[in-house]
Amino acid sequence: MFDLASSDQAVLEARLPEAVLDVLIIYALISATLMGFAMAGGPRRHLAASVMLFILVSTSISLIIDLDRPRRGAILISDEPFVRASDQIRAMEAEKLKAPR
Repeated sequence: MFDLASSDQAVLEARLPEAVLDVLIIYALISATLMGFAMAGGPRRHLAASVMLFILVSTSISLIIDLDRPRRGAILISDEPFVRASDQIRAMEAEKLKAPR
């Protein structure tokens, strides 16, 4: 139980390095630049493809940032495993007290 609690605390305190976020932002900028250069020479604009690229890249960056913050955001980590383990320990202790010596 204590190992589980300490590993969960370590996961909650671990943060994504700022360098990773910087690389993700640079990746998004390079992707947008390359798409702009590739489509600039064409006879027509590809608005749908540009919008889809923007949505996909921004969604992936948002998802990574949300996963990095497990107590806030859309994706939350449940405390249910700790509650179940605690209930099992209490049940075992209750059984020990009931058992004849």
